[in-house]
Amino acid sequence: RPYPSIHVVHTEKSYLYNLFKIREKEPLVCGFPTIGEDFIEKMELGYNQLFNRKECNNS
Repeated sequence: RPYPSIHVVHTEKSYLYNLFKIREKEPLVCGFPTIGEDFIEKMELGYNQLFNRKECNNS
């Protein structure tokens, strides 16, 4: 691996944007209002499957 496994730095100073030719940005704000509820549910399901947890039903 030619770079450290953890990389925390301001995006303007990060070499990863050039290394991986990243063109998109996703601004995230507190509470994640731009992320749809269906996406969050899929992430939650994937997390539970990954860790062999019983699926929770919030309804």
